[in-house]
Amino acid sequence: MKHIRTDLADFDIRFMAFMKEVRSVEGIINFTYGEPFQNTPDSIKQAALEALNENRTKYPLPLGLPELKQAILKRYQERYGVSYSEQEIVITTGASQSLADTLLALVEPGDEVIGLEPCFILYEPMVTIAHGTYVGVDTSKDGFQIVKETIVASVTSKTKAIILTSPNNPTGISFTAASLQALAEIALEYGIFLICDDIYDQIVFHPIASLVEYPEIRDHLIILQSFSKSYSMTGWRLGYAIAPEKVMKAIGNVQLVMQSGVSTFIQYAGLEALNYDNTSFVDDYRRNADAIALMLADIGLPFHKPDGAFYVYPDVSEFGLSSWDFCLRALHDYKVALIPGSCFSSHNDRFFRISFVCSPEELKEGMHRLSHFVDDLRKERSL
Repeated sequence: MKHIRTDLADFDIRFMAFMKEVRSVEGIINFTYGEPFQNTPDSIKQAALEALNENRTKYPLPLGLPELKQAILKRYQERYGVSYSEQEIVITTGASQSLADTLLALVEPGDEVIGLEPCFILYEPMVTIAHGTYVGVDTSKDGFQIVKETIVASVTSKTKAIILTSPNNPTGISFTAASLQALAEIALEYGIFLICDDIYDQIVFHPIASLVEYPEIRDHLIILQSFSKSYSMTGWRLGYAIAPEKVMKAIGNVQLVMQSGVSTFIQYAGLEALNYDNTSFVDDYRRNADAIALMLADIGLPFHKPDGAFYVYPDVSEFGLSSWDFCLRALHDYKVALIPGSCFSSHNDRFFRISFVCSPEELKEGMHRLSHFVDDLRKERSL
């Protein structure tokens, strides 16, 4: 039998291992998955039903429904004052597919891709699948912001791209204008692509800066986006990528070969989603963010208050435990499920992630259990 790729067969996706542990425990308050608790709005579901009833079930256009692409680009024109052509966008099966298409289009064997850690758990394995080398850069020592010299220290002649998310998963922190300016300068000086995973940019608690607002890096910027988080459409698997035309031609070719398009009736649901005002969703997350900030301050765990998304990333270094051990004990002994920081960064093991997409009642109960756990840990260390 021929050998398979050992770099894939042996790849350790720690999050998956931890979630298997979570599923084995009953009676938990679950702060793990970053999935909105609201249902998909009825108007969006109705648009899909109407498309089905109209028999919009044939093979889709490989690069996306023209009406949807035009509506998305109109939003970017209105929001940022930037113009993209229909040849610079492709509709995909979620932002994960957008990223996979992008990496397969850009990365050649030996190329390096920088991930700004902590970051989404699938960036590293996706780079690996694309035959690239993943390079994680720790931002925690800089308050989860960008210091140009720190990033440049990891840039080599083989660096092809930097992947970033703002607001960030797992921290909920957005990059400041100074951080984005540093990234823009790096992209221009070293000829690097910036892959901007923007899936939380419509879930923000105050205005934030965006790389889309830097016209000088247009030829270096690739935008990834999804309907999943903003419109509670995680199971619909709908997203898109925007990139310069030459880059998009390569991304589109990957999409054409690997997927041949996204289900047409789902794209009509996406078209309706663009008309939906998700303010009530964001207000729910803002209330939970405010509540959890007060609770964490009362517990006494260091954290940065999130600017958006629905995550917070407390520091537990005072206990001398790895994030994995801390979260395992919280799960089994206190029935509260958290995600170890080691799932998001190979450089720093001081943190854990709380996803606060839950009801106020669940949030209160889960944080009560976490408070009890932390109190017990402090008592143990004082003995």
